[in-house]
Amino acid sequence: MMKLKTRLWISFTLACALFLFALPRLPFYGTTIEFGFGVLWLALCVLVIGANLYGILRLGRGERVAKPVSTREQREAIRRINRYKPRRMRSH
Repeated sequence: MMKLKTRLWISFTLACALFLFALPRLPFYGTTIEFGFGVLWLALCVLVIGANLYGILRLGRGERVAKPVSTREQREAIRRINRYKPRRMRSH
């Protein structure tokens, strides 16, 4: 199994190479459909490059939001609510 970081680097490199290869070949002058295809293709390619770069840099990873400490009254209220939740019946 390939490591995640290696897979992300390979995907990032291939997406950048594909972007550089296709950029001069995309039809930006022509009919509306050709222009739309070129713009959408570039947008998708930039999205793939950005997603892989995000994964490589690990932005947003490891950040934990501190869970507020609940009081005894809050824990009791949660316990009472959970007691009256409908239970799933097992079907035979």
